Amino acid sequence: PQNPKTPILKKYFTNSYLYKNCSFYIFNSNFSRKVLKSNSSTSIIHSPIQLEGPENIEIGDYVRIQPFAWISAKVLCEEMLPKLRIGDGTSIGRFFHLVVSNEIIIGDHCLINERVYISDTTHEYNNLDITITKSKIQNIGKVIIGKSVWIGEGAMIFGNIVIGDHAVIA
Repeated sequence: PQNPKTPILKKYFTNSYLYKNCSFYIFNSNFSRKVLKSNSSTSIIHSPIQLEGPENIEIGDYVRIQPFAWISAKVLCEEMLPKLRIGDGTSIGRFFHLVVSNEIIIGDHCLINERVYISDTTHEYNNLDITITKSKIQNIGKVIIGKSVWIGEGAMIFGNIVIGDHAVIA
């Protein structure tokens, strides 16, 4: 069966291509402005991708997101509107996972390798009578990643951190 969201998303994509068995989208400015709060028409998002809360995501120019990314920017914590900004020229590898409840900023021209996890949230796990799956999500502080940062394969970056320009995270 066809995904009910497919027709809604299709109207925003300028072109869909099949290249070496990997489909990807060059999204048009209408998708960028209305869905991702961005004016970019030069970024490429490879499919499949899972975007949650795309209205809270801003993607710069010449950004490339490889297949199997899962980016969640939906409201998780009360009284917090999530904000995600991915800077110009940033390249994100396959199986990238990001969860934002408050704010994550990724600077311009960053290189993020495969299987990287970035989050500003955690599960509140103070009461052992409540299972982890039923515990509240809590924000643990903003994540700010400077420009031209290289984040190595399998890295995990959690909230309340500022990574300076030109840093290497292994």
